[in-house]
Amino acid sequence: MLGLAAGLWFTRRAPRTDRTRAALLLWGGWLVVTALVFSYMSGIIHPYYTVALAPGIAATLGISARELWRGRANFAARAVLAVMLAVTAVWGFVLLARTPDWQPWLRYTLLVAGAAAVAGLLFGADRFRRLGPVVAVLGLCGALLGTASFTFATAATAHAGGTPSSGPAVASGRGFGGGPRGFGGGQADTAVIDLLKSTTTKWAAAQSGAMQSAGLALASGRPVLAIGGFSGSDPAPTLQQFRQYVADGDIRYYVAGGRGGFGGGRGTAGEIQAWVEQNFAPVTVGGTTVYDLTKSVV
Repeated sequence: MLGLAAGLWFTRRAPRTDRTRAALLLWGGWLVVTALVFSYMSGIIHPYYTVALAPGIAATLGISARELWRGRANFAARAVLAVMLAVTAVWGFVLLARTPDWQPWLRYTLLVAGAAAVAGLLFGADRFRRLGPVVAVLGLCGALLGTASFTFATAATAHAGGTPSSGPAVASGRGFGGGPRGFGGGQADTAVIDLLKSTTTKWAAAQSGAMQSAGLALASGRPVLAIGGFSGSDPAPTLQQFRQYVADGDIRYYVAGGRGGFGGGRGTAGEIQAWVEQNFAPVTVGGTTVYDLTKSVV
Protein backbone atom coordinates (compact mmCIF):
# COMPACT_ATOMS: atom_id res chain seq x y z
CA MET A 1 0.00 0.00 0.00
CA LEU A 2 2.91 2.34 0.73
CA GLY A 3 4.41 1.57 -2.66
CA LEU A 4 1.08 2.13 -4.41
CA ALA A 5 0.50 5.47 -2.73
CA ALA A 6 4.06 6.63 -3.42
CA GLY A 7 3.94 5.46 -7.03
CA LEU A 8 0.71 7.30 -7.73
CA TRP A 9 2.04 10.43 -6.04
CA PHE A 10 5.33 10.49 -7.94
CA THR A 11 3.55 9.91 -11.28
CA ARG A 12 0.79 12.45 -10.66
CA ARG A 13 2.15 14.84 -13.31
CA ALA A 14 2.92 12.15 -15.87
CA PRO A 15 0.95 12.09 -19.16
CA ARG A 16 -2.43 10.37 -19.15
CA THR A 17 -0.97 7.47 -21.14
CA ASP A 18 1.89 6.86 -18.68
CA ARG A 19 2.37 3.08 -18.50
CA THR A 20 3.80 2.99 -15.00
CA ARG A 21 0.82 4.79 -13.51
CA ALA A 22 -1.60 2.68 -15.57
CA ALA A 23 0.03 -0.50 -14.27
CA LEU A 24 -0.11 0.76 -10.69
CA LEU A 25 -3.80 1.57 -11.07
CA LEU A 26 -4.52 -1.86 -12.56
CA TRP A 27 -2.62 -4.01 -10.06
CA GLY A 28 -3.17 -1.67 -7.14
CA GLY A 29 -6.89 -1.73 -7.87
CA TRP A 30 -6.76 -5.53 -7.86
CA LEU A 31 -5.03 -5.45 -4.47
CA VAL A 32 -7.35 -2.90 -2.85
CA VAL A 33 -10.60 -4.45 -4.08
CA THR A 34 -9.58 -7.98 -3.08
CA ALA A 35 -8.38 -6.85 0.34
CA LEU A 36 -11.66 -5.00 0.95
CA VAL A 37 -13.70 -8.05 -0.07
CA PHE A 38 -11.77 -10.27 2.34
CA SER A 39 -12.05 -7.68 5.11
CA TYR A 40 -15.82 -7.38 4.93
CA MET A 41 -16.97 -10.81 3.73
CA SER A 42 -18.84 -13.07 6.16
CA GLY A 43 -19.53 -16.76 6.33
CA ILE A 44 -17.00 -19.45 5.48
CA ILE A 45 -13.51 -18.22 4.63
CA HIS A 46 -10.36 -20.32 4.34
CA PRO A 47 -6.79 -18.98 4.66
CA TYR A 48 -5.91 -20.17 1.18
CA TYR A 49 -8.38 -17.68 -0.30
CA THR A 50 -5.69 -15.06 0.25
CA VAL A 51 -3.80 -16.47 -2.74
CA ALA A 52 -6.05 -14.12 -4.75
CA LEU A 53 -4.04 -11.25 -3.26
CA ALA A 54 -0.73 -12.58 -4.60
CA PRO A 55 -0.86 -11.15 -8.17
CA GLY A 56 -1.86 -7.70 -6.91
CA ILE A 57 0.83 -7.70 -4.21
CA ALA A 58 3.57 -9.00 -6.50
CA ALA A 59 2.89 -6.59 -9.34
CA THR A 60 2.31 -3.51 -7.18
CA LEU A 61 5.39 -4.17 -5.10
CA GLY A 62 7.55 -5.01 -8.11
CA ILE A 63 6.58 -1.86 -9.99
CA SER A 64 6.79 0.54 -7.05
CA ALA A 65 10.02 -0.86 -5.57
CA ARG A 66 11.76 -0.78 -8.95
CA GLU A 67 10.71 2.78 -9.69
CA LEU A 68 11.64 4.00 -6.21
CA TRP A 69 15.06 2.36 -6.52
CA ARG A 70 15.57 4.00 -9.93
CA GLY A 71 14.75 7.36 -8.36
CA ARG A 72 16.93 6.83 -5.27
CA ALA A 73 18.91 9.98 -5.99
CA ASN A 74 15.82 11.74 -4.60
CA PHE A 75 15.77 11.49 -0.80
CA ALA A 76 11.96 11.25 -0.70
CA ALA A 77 12.05 8.15 -2.91
CA ARG A 78 14.80 6.62 -0.78
CA ALA A 79 12.88 7.38 2.41
CA VAL A 80 9.68 5.73 1.16
CA LEU A 81 11.65 2.68 0.02
CA ALA A 82 13.37 2.53 3.41
CA VAL A 83 10.02 2.65 5.24
CA MET A 84 8.60 -0.08 3.00
CA LEU A 85 11.62 -2.26 3.68
CA ALA A 86 11.51 -1.63 7.43
CA VAL A 87 7.82 -2.54 7.69
CA THR A 88 8.35 -5.67 5.58
CA ALA A 89 11.34 -6.84 7.63
CA VAL A 90 9.58 -6.27 10.96
CA TRP A 91 6.44 -8.07 9.79
CA GLY A 92 8.56 -10.95 8.48
CA PHE A 93 10.19 -11.18 11.91
CA VAL A 94 6.76 -11.28 13.58
CA LEU A 95 5.50 -14.04 11.31
CA LEU A 96 8.62 -16.17 11.75
CA ALA A 97 8.35 -15.71 15.53
CA ARG A 98 5.02 -17.57 15.39
CA THR A 99 7.03 -20.75 14.78
CA PRO A 100 9.85 -20.05 17.27
CA ASP A 101 11.31 -23.57 17.18
CA TRP A 102 11.65 -23.64 13.40
CA GLN A 103 14.95 -22.14 12.15
CA PRO A 104 15.06 -19.33 14.78
CA TRP A 105 18.18 -17.81 13.19
CA LEU A 106 16.19 -16.81 10.11
CA ARG A 107 14.16 -14.07 11.76
CA TYR A 108 17.22 -12.42 13.28
CA THR A 109 19.15 -12.61 10.01
CA LEU A 110 16.20 -11.07 8.24
CA LEU A 111 15.95 -8.25 10.77
CA VAL A 112 19.68 -7.45 10.66
CA ALA A 113 19.77 -7.46 6.85
CA GLY A 114 16.71 -5.25 6.69
CA ALA A 115 18.09 -2.79 9.24
CA ALA A 116 21.40 -2.52 7.40
CA ALA A 117 19.64 -1.87 4.08
CA VAL A 118 17.37 0.75 5.66
CA ALA A 119 20.39 2.54 7.12
CA GLY A 120 22.15 2.41 3.77
CA LEU A 121 19.15 3.89 1.98
CA LEU A 122 18.59 6.69 4.49
CA PHE A 123 22.24 7.71 4.62
CA GLY A 124 22.86 7.45 0.91
CA ALA A 125 25.27 4.51 0.89
CA ASP A 126 23.65 3.36 -2.35
CA ARG A 127 25.19 6.34 -4.13
CA PHE A 128 28.63 4.85 -3.87
CA ARG A 129 29.38 2.61 -6.81
CA ARG A 130 30.58 -0.35 -4.78
CA LEU A 131 28.00 -0.12 -2.00
CA GLY A 132 24.90 0.18 -4.17
CA PRO A 133 24.72 -3.54 -5.00
CA VAL A 134 25.39 -4.38 -1.34
CA VAL A 135 22.45 -2.27 -0.21
CA ALA A 136 20.25 -3.87 -2.89
CA VAL A 137 21.20 -7.41 -1.81
CA LEU A 138 20.67 -6.62 1.87
CA GLY A 139 17.31 -5.06 1.07
CA LEU A 140 16.18 -8.12 -0.91
CA CYS A 141 17.26 -10.42 1.93
CA GLY A 142 15.41 -8.32 4.47
CA ALA A 143 12.27 -8.25 2.34
CA LEU A 144 12.18 -11.78 0.94
CA LEU A 145 13.99 -14.10 3.35
CA GLY A 146 10.87 -14.72 5.43
CA THR A 147 8.53 -15.49 2.55
CA ALA A 148 11.19 -17.52 0.73
CA SER A 149 11.72 -19.69 3.82
CA PHE A 150 7.96 -20.34 4.00
CA THR A 151 8.00 -21.30 0.33
CA PHE A 152 10.75 -23.87 0.83
CA ALA A 153 9.11 -25.22 3.98
CA THR A 154 5.80 -25.64 2.14
CA ALA A 155 7.33 -27.32 -0.92
CA ALA A 156 9.26 -29.76 1.29
CA THR A 157 6.20 -30.86 3.29
CA ALA A 158 3.88 -33.65 2.14
CA HIS A 159 0.26 -32.53 2.23
CA ALA A 160 -3.29 -33.77 1.71
CA GLY A 161 -6.81 -32.45 2.15
CA GLY A 162 -8.79 -29.48 0.96
CA THR A 163 -7.62 -26.69 3.29
CA PRO A 164 -3.91 -26.12 2.64
CA SER A 165 -1.86 -23.46 4.36
CA SER A 166 1.72 -22.35 3.82
CA GLY A 167 4.70 -22.45 6.12
CA PRO A 168 6.28 -24.99 8.44
CA ALA A 169 4.19 -27.39 10.52
CA VAL A 170 3.43 -26.11 14.02
CA ALA A 171 2.44 -27.78 17.27
CA SER A 172 -1.29 -27.25 16.68
CA GLY A 173 -1.05 -29.35 13.52
CA ARG A 174 -1.96 -26.51 11.18
CA GLY A 175 0.83 -27.20 8.76
CA PHE A 176 0.50 -27.34 4.99
CA GLY A 177 -2.36 -29.54 3.88
CA GLY A 178 -4.78 -29.22 6.75
CA GLY A 179 -4.60 -32.88 7.73
CA PRO A 180 -4.62 -36.41 6.34
CA ARG A 181 -8.04 -36.27 4.73
CA GLY A 182 -8.58 -37.33 1.15
CA PHE A 183 -10.19 -35.16 -1.31
CA GLY A 184 -13.64 -34.07 -0.29
CA GLY A 185 -13.48 -35.58 3.21
CA GLY A 186 -13.20 -39.26 2.23
CA GLN A 187 -12.06 -41.84 -0.29
CA ALA A 188 -14.43 -42.71 -3.13
CA ASP A 189 -15.74 -46.30 -3.24
CA THR A 190 -13.62 -48.27 -5.72
CA ALA A 191 -16.66 -50.22 -6.93
CA VAL A 192 -18.44 -46.96 -7.78
CA ILE A 193 -15.33 -45.71 -9.57
CA ASP A 194 -15.20 -48.86 -11.70
CA LEU A 195 -18.90 -48.41 -12.50
CA LEU A 196 -18.38 -44.82 -13.66
CA LYS A 197 -15.38 -45.77 -15.80
CA SER A 198 -17.62 -48.00 -17.91
CA THR A 199 -20.02 -45.18 -18.87
CA THR A 200 -20.16 -43.37 -22.20
CA THR A 201 -22.79 -40.70 -21.43
CA LYS A 202 -22.10 -36.97 -21.26
CA TRP A 203 -21.97 -37.23 -17.46
CA ALA A 204 -21.09 -40.53 -15.86
CA ALA A 205 -23.08 -39.59 -12.78
CA ALA A 206 -24.58 -36.78 -10.76
CA GLN A 207 -24.09 -36.11 -7.07
CA SER A 208 -24.97 -33.36 -4.63
CA GLY A 209 -22.07 -31.09 -3.72
CA ALA A 210 -18.97 -30.26 -5.76
CA MET A 211 -16.41 -31.65 -3.31
CA GLN A 212 -17.84 -35.17 -3.39
CA SER A 213 -18.58 -35.16 -7.11
CA ALA A 214 -15.10 -33.80 -7.87
CA GLY A 215 -13.59 -36.74 -6.01
CA LEU A 216 -15.60 -39.14 -8.15
CA ALA A 217 -14.57 -37.34 -11.34
CA LEU A 218 -10.88 -37.29 -10.44
CA ALA A 219 -10.81 -40.94 -9.44
CA SER A 220 -12.79 -42.24 -12.42
CA GLY A 221 -11.55 -39.88 -15.11
CA ARG A 222 -15.17 -39.32 -16.17
CA PRO A 223 -17.26 -36.12 -15.88
CA VAL A 224 -19.62 -35.96 -12.89
CA LEU A 225 -22.39 -33.37 -12.60
CA ALA A 226 -22.14 -31.45 -9.30
CA ILE A 227 -25.69 -30.67 -8.18
CA GLY A 228 -25.96 -27.45 -6.19
CA GLY A 229 -22.37 -26.28 -6.50
CA PHE A 230 -19.92 -26.43 -3.59
CA SER A 231 -22.42 -26.91 -0.78
CA GLY A 232 -25.22 -28.55 -2.72
CA SER A 233 -27.55 -25.63 -1.98
CA ASP A 234 -27.30 -23.61 -5.20
CA PRO A 235 -30.23 -23.92 -7.66
CA ALA A 236 -28.09 -25.35 -10.45
CA PRO A 237 -29.24 -27.35 -12.22
CA THR A 238 -32.93 -26.89 -11.54
CA LEU A 239 -35.16 -29.94 -11.18
CA GLN A 240 -36.61 -29.27 -14.64
CA GLN A 241 -33.14 -29.09 -16.19
CA PHE A 242 -32.06 -32.25 -14.40
CA ARG A 243 -35.14 -34.14 -15.61
CA GLN A 244 -34.37 -33.02 -19.17
CA TYR A 245 -30.78 -34.24 -18.86
CA VAL A 246 -32.09 -37.63 -17.74
CA ALA A 247 -34.67 -37.73 -20.55
CA ASP A 248 -31.94 -36.96 -23.09
CA GLY A 249 -29.78 -39.77 -21.72
CA ASP A 250 -27.00 -37.38 -20.64
CA ILE A 251 -26.57 -38.79 -17.10
CA ARG A 252 -26.16 -42.51 -16.36
CA TYR A 253 -26.13 -42.68 -12.55
CA TYR A 254 -27.19 -40.70 -9.50
CA VAL A 255 -24.83 -41.32 -6.57
CA ALA A 256 -26.35 -40.82 -3.12
CA GLY A 257 -24.41 -39.58 -0.11
CA GLY A 258 -23.57 -36.11 -1.35
CA ARG A 259 -23.08 -32.99 0.70
CA GLY A 260 -26.47 -33.16 2.43
CA GLY A 261 -25.25 -31.60 5.66
CA PHE A 262 -24.48 -28.35 3.85
CA GLY A 263 -27.70 -28.03 1.92
CA GLY A 264 -27.77 -31.13 -0.27
CA GLY A 265 -30.87 -32.44 1.51
CA ARG A 266 -32.93 -29.30 0.95
CA GLY A 267 -33.65 -26.80 -1.81
CA THR A 268 -33.11 -27.78 -5.43
CA ALA A 269 -30.69 -30.60 -4.58
CA GLY A 270 -33.29 -32.02 -2.19
CA GLU A 271 -35.98 -31.84 -4.88
CA ILE A 272 -33.74 -33.68 -7.33
CA GLN A 273 -32.90 -36.33 -4.75
CA ALA A 274 -36.59 -36.86 -3.93
CA TRP A 275 -37.49 -37.13 -7.65
CA VAL A 276 -34.74 -39.69 -8.24
CA GLU A 277 -35.84 -41.77 -5.24
CA GLN A 278 -39.46 -41.77 -6.47
CA ASN A 279 -38.66 -42.75 -10.04
CA PHE A 280 -35.61 -45.03 -9.92
CA ALA A 281 -34.69 -48.09 -7.91
CA PRO A 282 -31.68 -47.96 -5.62
CA VAL A 283 -28.87 -50.50 -5.82
CA THR A 284 -25.89 -50.88 -3.52
CA VAL A 285 -22.51 -50.69 -5.23
CA GLY A 286 -19.75 -51.41 -2.78
CA GLY A 287 -20.97 -49.44 0.18
CA THR A 288 -22.72 -46.70 -1.80
CA THR A 289 -26.34 -46.30 -2.92
CA VAL A 290 -26.55 -45.69 -6.68
CA TYR A 291 -29.54 -45.09 -8.99
CA ASP A 292 -29.41 -46.12 -12.64
CA LEU A 293 -31.12 -43.20 -14.41
CA THR A 294 -31.73 -45.26 -17.55
CA LYS A 295 -34.08 -47.64 -15.73
CA SER A 296 -37.17 -45.84 -14.46
CA VAL A 297 -39.56 -47.75 -12.17
CA VAL A 298 -42.51 -45.52 -13.08
